[in-house]
Amino acid sequence: MTADRRKRHLKILELISTRAIRTQDELAEALAAEGWDVTQSSVSRDITSLRLIKMNGVYRRPRATAAPIDPDLRRIADGVLTVEAAGEALVVLHTPPGEANRVAVALDRLAWPDVVGTIAGDDTIFLAVKDNPAQRRVMGEVRKLTADPAIAVNVVLPERVDTGLRRLRGPRAVAIKRCLLFEPHVILSSVPTRA
Repeated sequence: MTADRRKRHLKILELISTRAIRTQDELAEALAAEGWDVTQSSVSRDITSLRLIKMNGVYRRPRATAAPIDPDLRRIADGVLTVEAAGEALVVLHTPPGEANRVAVALDRLAWPDVVGTIAGDDTIFLAVKDNPAQRRVMGEVRKLTADPAIAVNVVLPERVDTGLRRLRGPRAVAIKRCLLFEPHVILSSVPTRA
């Protein structure tokens, strides 16, 4: 997956978390308004790749029905966006910004015999593996984990939140939404409130 496509996926997740996107055309228009040059077919592929579903007529990230799993496996399932081979003994994982270290620690704790070591940046992890067959096995395992949706949490954030004497409006509410947006399996909804 290219860096541009990964950024577009993050933008799509942001858009569906902050707006009611009902059709692929609406999503394409919203992306175009954000400066992305997309077609309906590329948006369709993105929706499939991100495993988005329609809930109450709008696109959302899927909710899980699976039983709780090992926290390290969950971290990997929640945090990995893409899995790519690099050479014969390297696997590259892409995560949302700031998640790579957490996912790498989870991988280290699992102590998979095919994994020799991990190096994590902000949103990228390099997994050194023993050989090409090990690379295929590790990529298969990670892909299996990311194919099963984990538990989603729906967070409803009013446009204005009254907490005692403090009121969060405009840029502050947007900042909170942005912080929550990249938490694994958080679905943000925005509810307008009256003054």
